[in-house]
Order: sequence, then structure tokens, then C-alpha cells
Amino acid sequence: MARSPLPDPLARRHLLEEALDPARALAIAEAYLAQERAAEAIALLAKAGAREREEAARAGRPVDAALASAGVAVVATTGGPEDYERFLARRTDAPTPQEQLRYLYALADFRDPGLMDRTLELTLTDEVRSQNAPFVLARGMANRELGDLAWRFVKDYWEEANRRMPPNTVIYIADGVRFLTTAEQEADVQAFFGEHDIPQARKMLRQVLERQQINAALRRRVEPELEAFFLGGE
Repeated sequence: MARSPLPDPLARRHLLEEALDPARALAIAEAYLAQERAAEAIALLAKAGAREREEAARAGRPVDAALASAGVAVVATTGGPEDYERFLARRTDAPTPQEQLRYLYALADFRDPGLMDRTLELTLTDEVRSQNAPFVLARGMANRELGDLAWRFVKDYWEEANRRMPPNTVIYIADGVRFLTTAEQEADVQAFFGEHDIPQARKMLRQVLERQQINAALRRRVEPELEAFFLGGE
């Protein structure tokens, strides 16, 4: 098996304290993102000057595409209301469809509950194309701080979402539940979909629910050890 490029916690702390080359910071951040460890990637993306590059790209100046994309994630995860308003505008006035979607999906990364509420509500309006809305909702459930808020919205408006969104995209809403890994969330999700089938994607739904169970089991196994490590326990 190939050796992981990710640093151990102590090495990561040292990397963040030193003058880290932006290209190396980006490479390590991308390795974290590939393993769906966005929270650990954020500080390294910041070291790569991602926010400044996002601003430069938005202004039309030449910027490495990978850094510009990473910058969108950094600004959304650490940003506030003013950033949100810029992203909201950019989802319609960005020069390419790909960039418009990047900003649209990043609206679900903001960590302010009020901003998350706005994003979730947008998915049930004509402001968001029905084929794109499922991916926004799934991204909301992947939000480390507010995933549970997005999940409650999905449950509350499940029937309306099914009416508005193309049948073949509804499964992509459910895909977000794999990030809900507390014991309470796992039980709630499994019970909900026990009563709300997605018949047009039954096999995919079963796979999503299995993935959530695997992720929840992993959390139960490693969480005590990680808490002991980072809090200085035995």
C-alpha cells in the first residue's frame, strides 16, 4: 500500500507554524480534501494564499485554477455575510457555467446558521435550477458545523423536494447523509429512509445508507482515541 502523504498531527502543527511554500501547502490540502477531511485542509489552503487568489480570480486576474478553486472553499468556510452576498451574485454572473456552479455549491459551506437557512430555502425556489438543488442540499449535510441543520430541512421538505426535482436526481440529496455520523444522526437517517424509499434508485440508496453506517462505526471507534490525543488524555 502506498504511504499516505498526510502529515501526522505534530508534523502538521509544525508545517502551519513555518513559512510553507504555497504549492506544497496546496498539495497537502488537496490530499486532505481527497479523504473528505475538509476541516484539516482549511488552514493549509489559507497558507497557500487561497483567499487572495479567489479575490484575484473574481477580479479577472490570471490565477492558477487549482488555487482559485481552493480559494472558493476557504472563503466560504471562513467567510461572513459580505462574502456570502458576493458568492450569491457570482453564482449567476460568473463568466462560465462551471464557475457559477462552484459558487452555488459553496453557499452550503458557510458556517453561519442564518446563511445556511437562506441557502437551503433557495433550493426550493426558481433561484436554483431543480437539477442543481439536490447537490446543494447534499453539500449542506456535509457542512461540519451545520450538517444537522441541513438534514432537518431535508426531512421537513422531503415531499416538496421530490415534487420539484427531477426523479433521477433525488438520490443525490440522500448522498449527503453519509457525513452525518453521530449515533443520533445515524439512527434518525436510517429510520427516515426506512419510511421514505427512493424506488427509482433503491440500490444506490442502500449503498448510501451502508456508507453512513460504515462512517458512523469508524467515528465510534476512533473518536475516543482522537479526543484523548488532542485533549492530552491517556
